[in-house]
Amino acid sequence: MPPKHTVADILNLEALHLNELSNTSWHLRALHAIRKCRTKALGGYID
Repeated sequence: MPPKHTVADILNLEALHLNELSNTSWHLRALHAIRKCRTKALGGYID
């Protein structure tokens, strides 16, 4: 059974607050990359 929510789902809910969640610009870049992972923005994915 697949999970109801993913890490990206949670980050999308908090997208406006990502600057507050990150300590450095590298953290912010990583959080944005996780948000975009497996989406159309990065080409999606196939199992």
